[in-house]
Amino acid sequence: RDGGPSGSTLYKNGIANVLPSNSTRNEILIIFDTDETIFEFEINWERKKVCGDEYKGNSGTLTFVGEELPDELYCRWILETLPGTVIYVNITSIHTHYYDHFLIR
Repeated sequence: RDGGPSGSTLYKNGIANVLPSNSTRNEILIIFDTDETIFEFEINWERKKVCGDEYKGNSGTLTFVGEELPDELYCRWILETLPGTVIYVNITSIHTHYYDHFLIR
C-alpha cells in the first residue's frame, strides 16, 4: 500500500497503525491491540532508486522480540527517511505472519 504524508494504516487482527509525520522525519507509531503473543516484530526501510529497481541510501532494521506482551502495546520509532523510502513491516506471532509495506512519497 502506498501512503503519503497524510499517513498509511496497516491492519491485521487490529495490530498496527503506521503514521508517518512528514517526508523526511517519519514517526512510526505501532499500536498492538491483540491477545496473541507477538514473537517478533520487524521494520525494514530502504531508499528506492528513482530510476530502476535497485535500492540505495539509508536502510536498516528495527526488531522487537517478546514472549509475552500486554493486551495493548505501543511501539514508537522516529526514522530519518526521504521521499521514495519503502518501509517493510513484518509481524510474526504464534498464530499469524503478516507482511506489508508502504512508500513515503
